[in-house]
Amino acid sequence: MPKTPSGENASYVRIAPTGSKPPKPTEPTVGGFSDVKQSAYYADAVLWAVENGITSGIGGGKFAPAQTCKREQIVTFLYRSKGSPQVSITDQFTDMPKSEEFQRAISWAVENNITMGNGKGQFSPEKGCTRAEAMTFIWRAAGRPEPKTEASFSDMPSSSDFRKAISWAVENNITQGIGNNKFGPNNPCNRGHIVTFLYNAKDL
Repeated sequence: MPKTPSGENASYVRIAPTGSKPPKPTEPTVGGFSDVKQSAYYADAVLWAVENGITSGIGGGKFAPAQTCKREQIVTFLYRSKGSPQVSITDQFTDMPKSEEFQRAISWAVENNITMGNGKGQFSPEKGCTRAEAMTFIWRAAGRPEPKTEASFSDMPSSSDFRKAISWAVENNITQGIGNNKFGPNNPCNRGHIVTFLYNAKDL
């Protein structure tokens, strides 16, 4: 048997096991969030939202793009995108959240006719926001502009405000729906969607 080399001048070569694969390179992330890949469709929107103080994520270095956006969150994003103006906190709703910023955002939304709650004296702050609701909040915040034509999605909702908001959004390239000629009005609007909608509507 050959002797094993020893001493300071001995050299060894590590042989990789047959069939082993090199580790995949880690894709860069943006905005300081570990869950926002540079290639994600919402990456630019998240960067814009962070730079403009619209969101700082959910904590722990995460943005949670796939998490459903709550009604309190969406009006707060909108409120911040408008510069967080001073507002008197309303006592109109019996279920106002504890966070004072959420309270100010909801009150601002009421003052500007963006929302009147659920019609039962409540705002439902913890409820997930649908795509139709999100688009309507953004449309109302933009001043309720009248669309030139109505969008032709096969699943357009019956509500006049929803239809106008969706049609306006399509005309202004805020959204083009979810494919297959559908808008998905009742689908949950996640955090990745909402920052993208706000980013696309920022100059309107």
